[in-house]
Amino acid sequence: MCELQQGVTVLFSVSGGTMEVLSIDSFSAPIPVIDNTDVASTNSRKKKPGQLQDPQQFKITCRNIGHKAKPAKGVVQDLTITHPLQPGKATPEILDGSGFVVDVTTPSFSSDSEARQTYDIIWQYDGDPFPTRTMAA
Repeated sequence: MCELQQGVTVLFSVSGGTMEVLSIDSFSAPIPVIDNTDVASTNSRKKKPGQLQDPQQFKITCRNIGHKAKPAKGVVQDLTITHPLQPGKATPEILDGSGFVVDVTTPSFSSDSEARQTYDIIWQYDGDPFPTRTMAA
């Protein structure tokens, strides 16, 4: 069964506030690929998996509401992303971890569109500790 998208919530532990979230980019933390090629290699380059995950920045797009505060940049805090509650489950999936807001963009404007104003939050998990995923149950 496909998981639903509608109903996700975002909470910043220090900045707080209620934001109307429109989209959240996927979070990734790839491990490095280590080149293990030596001068005796004649067929192809040799690769080995690294061990340390590298949390990548991701974007949270919100509806701009002029009278509401936006999260503060550079403040270490927890970000909790609570997924929608799925049918037949008692608790939702949750991604929680420490990090900081790298940037908060201003809304862009265009005469070609009557769409609502949006702004982007660029988030970076700090890896201390690594974000925790709690599975839906």
